[in-house]
This record gives sequence, C-alpha cells and structure tokens, in this order.
Amino acid sequence: MDETAAARGQDYASVFMDPDTRRVLFATDGRDSTTVERFAEDRKAHGGYPEFIGNVTCDMSIAFISGVNQYLSNADITSTGSTS
Repeated sequence: MDETAAARGQDYASVFMDPDTRRVLFATDGRDSTTVERFAEDRKAHGGYPEFIGNVTCDMSIAFISGVNQYLSNADITSTGSTS
C-alpha cells in the first residue's frame, strides 16, 4: 500500500495493490489507520479474509503501522524505507 497527494495539497489517497497480479485491490481517501480499516472491510465485503494477508509493504508511517497491526493482525510489514 502507498499514498499519494492530489496536486500539492493535503488531500491524500491510499492505494492497495496485489503485487502478484499488479492489480489495484482498493483505493480510498486519506492516509491514516482508518484507510487500512476500510481496506479490510472491503476485503470482507468481497468474500476475502483480511486475516489471511501475510505480508504488507508500506512506508513506515505510524498511521499505516497502527492500521496494519489492528486490522491486518497476521501481516508482517516490509518497509519501503520512507517515514512520511
């Protein structure tokens, strides 16, 4: 998962992708722990199991780490190195 800013403002969107298929799984406004919550809920709504996600690649923002720990509790985090 990663986030991007719209233009130069503080409007962010977070994108969740499957690295194997290179497909976008989910996109949502924001870049905090609730973005991970919305992703997990979307997985459930589409017959997925967030608890089966074993690895997440993301920057090491406290918000993303918190969201992964809370909503994707079985996932290990692989850092992209960024701390934004």
